[in-house]
Amino acid sequence: MFYKIILAAVTFGIALVSGIAATLATTNSGDAARRAEAPRDCYEMPAYKWDPETQSNKFVGYRRICR
Repeated sequence: MFYKIILAAVTFGIALVSGIAATLATTNSGDAARRAEAPRDCYEMPAYKWDPETQSNKFVGYRRICR
């Protein structure tokens, strides 16, 4: 009797872990495929941040923008 309960619990655990692993593998490969299918159009744009002391925008670097 107890071995059936233990066997069912182990089977359920294996199915759960397999399902999670399959989901993660599918998600990661989908992202990789999406990234590899087309080169992205990227460009850099100057980024500014408001400086309250000087009451002006201060250059902080470049921001990469991809489409």
